[in-house]
Amino acid sequence: TPENVSPTKKKRKSMIASHPDSGKRYGIGKPGLLCDCCFFEEHGDVSQTPFIKCLYCGLVAHSACYPPISTVDEKGKFLCDVCTSYFHPSVNREERTKKSEDGNMRTPKPLAEDIEAKGDGRVHRRGVYCQLCARSDVLGGMKPTDSNSWVHLACLMSTEDAFFQNKTAVHVKGALKKNRTEVMKCPKSKQKCEECGGRSGLLLKCKHKGCDRHMHALCAEILDRLRVVENNGERDIISYKCTLHSYEGVDACGVCKLSNKQHEMLECDKCSQGYHMACLTPPLTEIPEGDWFCARCTTKEPAADIPTTPSSVIKRIHLYCKRNPDEN
Repeated sequence: TPENVSPTKKKRKSMIASHPDSGKRYGIGKPGLLCDCCFFEEHGDVSQTPFIKCLYCGLVAHSACYPPISTVDEKGKFLCDVCTSYFHPSVNREERTKKSEDGNMRTPKPLAEDIEAKGDGRVHRRGVYCQLCARSDVLGGMKPTDSNSWVHLACLMSTEDAFFQNKTAVHVKGALKKNRTEVMKCPKSKQKCEECGGRSGLLLKCKHKGCDRHMHALCAEILDRLRVVENNGERDIISYKCTLHSYEGVDACGVCKLSNKQHEMLECDKCSQGYHMACLTPPLTEIPEGDWFCARCTTKEPAADIPTTPSSVIKRIHLYCKRNPDEN
């Protein structure tokens, strides 16, 4: 759920209500399964159009979020743009090679294994990567650009300098150039994505006042960073807050007071305060079975002074594990 709800949300819902697929169901949507483009459930608060699924890469998206260029069959299956460019019989081998090698930047190095912003394992073949986040994840929904490259629709929603037009993302080069100029004004140590360590692509500055941390849009979504939705008069622009400013109170570690590595946190079953397993004494390497209580609650100390989570911070479903953190 976004921190701020745009005034154009009602307009979007009205447009989707008139969509030819509105109200349909193909049986693809399951409880907890999110759209790979907007990160909401099939018939949630944002879209009433059904989920469709790519036959090859497994992309799952609302038909309104990812307008298909191929025919959708009676089971909701189709070919996404990337898979169409590789597997459709009308595309010859020479054209496939050209599309995979053309681009605006050198093919990015594989993501390090120890990064926090891990995807869900679905990736496109080598040569297909997003110009805005330098990732090859299926998550995010790849669409072609006007310069023979690819971008995630999810990343495109975080810049007002590039947009989707006539089935193609346009002005991506200009958006990257402008963003690079802004990033270079920050200290060199901050000129990278705090979630994956990458220095290329579109680096978004944390929306917290005075913070110089940066992140890629898709990395921020994967790690459930706090969304900030603003409207520029034409469409919604999605920004994020960094790991230090997305969580407060019980969602930050009770020992180090930091809110990074949320996937390595334990929540006390009595006071709900979070703790990094590595910050505990002694440190834990595995999640304990059954209920777990922190040291304060074990010694029966009152926990009334522990701050609660502000209403602006709302837990959503983790994209990586596809489950609600409150169900642990």
